[in-house]
Amino acid sequence: MTSATERRNATLSVAIAAYFLSYAFRVAPSTLATRLAESFHTTASALGFMSSVYFWVTVVMQIPAGILSDRVGPRRLIAMGCLIVAGGAALFGLTPDYSGAVIGRLFIGLGSSVLFVSMIKLIAVHFPPHQFATMTGVGMLLGASGSVAAGAPLAWATDLFGWRNLSLAGAGLTGLLALLAWQLIPDNPQPHAQAGHPEADTRAWPDVIRTLLKHPQIQAAFVVNFGFTGSFMSFSGLWLGSLLVQAKGLSLADCGVFSSVFFIAFAIGSTLIGRVSDALGSRKVLIMLMGALFLCSLAWFSLPGPVRAPVLALNLALMGLSASGFTLSWACAKDATSPAHAGMAVSIVNTGGFLGAALLQQVSGYWIDHLRRGRSHLNTDLSTYGAQDFNVCLLLHMATVAIALLAAAVLRDKVAATPPSPIAMQPLPTR
Repeated sequence: MTSATERRNATLSVAIAAYFLSYAFRVAPSTLATRLAESFHTTASALGFMSSVYFWVTVVMQIPAGILSDRVGPRRLIAMGCLIVAGGAALFGLTPDYSGAVIGRLFIGLGSSVLFVSMIKLIAVHFPPHQFATMTGVGMLLGASGSVAAGAPLAWATDLFGWRNLSLAGAGLTGLLALLAWQLIPDNPQPHAQAGHPEADTRAWPDVIRTLLKHPQIQAAFVVNFGFTGSFMSFSGLWLGSLLVQAKGLSLADCGVFSSVFFIAFAIGSTLIGRVSDALGSRKVLIMLMGALFLCSLAWFSLPGPVRAPVLALNLALMGLSASGFTLSWACAKDATSPAHAGMAVSIVNTGGFLGAALLQQVSGYWIDHLRRGRSHLNTDLSTYGAQDFNVCLLLHMATVAIALLAAAVLRDKVAATPPSPIAMQPLPTR
């Protein structure tokens, strides 16, 4: 193994580890929903808002994160992002009240918002175009394993140590990663050469953003992310745990086990679908197939009657596997531009997913509480909610997936050998 390969592996390892922890923080409220509701005395809408703050700040930061990843570089972004996440996690673990938890969650989202785009940027500059979807899948497999850690392991550890102590431990680990990022990630990684895409483009970033926003492929991928990714992140990041405990009658430990089945399947699917896509040269068909399967898996939860453990595990495995289909929307965005602008293109598309997740978590919580209050003899303590209360949540998530399927129908089906760039590559003199 050459020294260059070793440096590349060390760089990507730090970026993936940072993404791992940010992913764990993102989905932890799903496993801890009942504990958080008890600690802060929240309703479903209040819990939905607290969780969605992560996504709202990420929505605002996605395009700036893409710009910074292309102009400033991943080293500074990952180091600073990890420090901010560490501060937010520490506040979240220490605060005695709901408002402090919201602020802590906001800082966790702010720091996490730059970590994924930075990882994608590093993959884009270190690997050739035909390996991009595969390597993105590998990054997702390893990084999204944080969601597995936030399932059964988090539930078990919460029973032993309490969720506050675990939040503080996460803060310490994330702070350590900030130091490693500063030491190991190079300042200006050089892009892998890509035929037809000169890298010396010094156009002003507003011009680049405007051109990217007009590209039909990026517009369609944005809507796919809004519906597909938004539904996945909202459901898995908050409502899955509540539904399993409140509506299906599982214990917190069992909820963690079944949630882990979902996230393990998602992590495995993320790397497999990238390989399949690169091998077939197709994005569109796989996105539509996986989206339809994810929609059916969501619908299964609305079926009445008792839940059998093997059937529940199978449905969650299929759901997690199919959820990996949304990761191809990033490859669609990257196919539409050059590695020099991969950060901006992916960040634009990724904005749709976080926007969808933020809206779904908040709107779902509002409607669950609204319909609950309509039955005036019932209280709005989240721990007393049942299957009927979560049906509206399922319907909202299913509707957004249907929107994503419509958008996927207009995506370009084949991955071109030399992907067309929306950026007119006429380099200006270096300023």
